[in-house]
Amino acid sequence: MAEEWFYSQNGQQGGPVDFGALQRMAAAGQLHPSDLIWKQGMANWAAASSVGGIFAAPPPPPPPPLAYAGQGTYPPQAPVVVVRPTTDALAMMTFEANKKSMGVAYLLWFFLGGFGAHRFYLGRNGSATAMLVITLSSFVLMFVVIGLFTIWITGIWALVDAFLIPDMCRQFNNRLLSQMAGVMSPQAL
Repeated sequence: MAEEWFYSQNGQQGGPVDFGALQRMAAAGQLHPSDLIWKQGMANWAAASSVGGIFAAPPPPPPPPLAYAGQGTYPPQAPVVVVRPTTDALAMMTFEANKKSMGVAYLLWFFLGGFGAHRFYLGRNGSATAMLVITLSSFVLMFVVIGLFTIWITGIWALVDAFLIPDMCRQFNNRLLSQMAGVMSPQAL
């Protein structure tokens, strides 16, 4: 026959229950380590925590850190690997970051062509400045009618540029690539 256990909580006695019931009560939080338990053959009531097997054993503490040669912590920190791009890769990344887009050039031409914005974008700063000065001068001279004639200069110039933008873009990108050629190996070209 199974042993009969009695328990006492807050001055109230309970039982008899078997040992498995005490374990289930402890797991459910109904029996606390400070509650008293007793069975036949025990001289006195004892704290439930003093009887082994009722409460689940706490996990063992983690082992102390081990000494590690050359490092102050265990496990050692993974080394940081810095990958530096090759000269060729760096040159190609620089080229890709700085090359000019034909689509952007056409957008600038469409919206700001008379002011030479597409030429500024494509590195043609001298002719872009000339277009800008002529256009702004034409707006000022429109009050004396001369500006109506000079605005046609930049209008025709911008219209011709619509056909020249692909070549200007290609020339800029080729100049940039030739600047990078001193840094890059022939395999990257």
